[in-house]
Amino acid sequence: MKTHVPRGAFSRHLQSFRPLFGDRRLFDGFSTTLHGILASGGLRLSQIARCAPGSTCTAHAERRLRRLIHNQNARADLRPARLTELLTDLGARRMAGSDEVLVILDESDLRKPHSKRIENLDRVRALDGTSVRGFHTLTTLGIASNGTRALLYQTSFSTLAPGFRSRNSEYRSAVLAVKHALAQQGVTRLLWVLDRGFDAIDFLRFLHKQGQSFVVRAAHLDRMVQLDVGQRSMPLHEALDHASRLTTLSVEKAVFDVTTRRHRTVKFTCTAVPCTCPVHLAWGYCGAP
Repeated sequence: MKTHVPRGAFSRHLQSFRPLFGDRRLFDGFSTTLHGILASGGLRLSQIARCAPGSTCTAHAERRLRRLIHNQNARADLRPARLTELLTDLGARRMAGSDEVLVILDESDLRKPHSKRIENLDRVRALDGTSVRGFHTLTTLGIASNGTRALLYQTSFSTLAPGFRSRNSEYRSAVLAVKHALAQQGVTRLLWVLDRGFDAIDFLRFLHKQGQSFVVRAAHLDRMVQLDVGQRSMPLHEALDHASRLTTLSVEKAVFDVTTRRHRTVKFTCTAVPCTCPVHLAWGYCGAP
């Protein structure tokens, strides 16, 4: 039995990708394939064909899906780079007219523990801290000053893929793509929000050279910083006692304790302070004292 997937809002969203297809039939196949993926909950072509609306599980249906997915049809441009480019353009249009946009950059893991034959299958971290098969994903969410939200960038990558250079290169590509797309819509003031995985001097220096403002969560509190250019360097945990605090945020969250096998409530506190690192790169740190 096919799983029911609501088609209204999702189908309207897919209409934005219509220009990539040479005719209506190809676009209908693309839309049907995505609905089949959601309904089947997997990526096996036989399951997708069986669960896709209006299709049947036949060898012919699977062959059509295979040609479409592997970009073997000259009338449809489904290269991953082209899909990401269109996604970024659509998101930037939703941000048009905003005086400033908050940009959240996030790297997550796409876990495929049972997969064995997917090409360039990488290793990622499982929820229990072990290593499992999977891919890395990079996603950017934009939030305008009026509350409008839009997906600005999304891609997946493998460190084992031919031509892969570095994670830093992937981060830079995302920043440049989003910056350029928003600039075309008249949005030039961006504030990047970064988790501790992006707390690396090379990447933060790149943002600084691009004229981008950002807030990053500290990877550790032993990093040497300066409260101002020319002042003595000190560990971040010491600077927190002397710096002027921009803001302090606090939130309570239920977390699962693996030792007691129970949930408990934990209070997280985040303090933002302005500081400068000894290489004259200024940034705002979010630390958790």
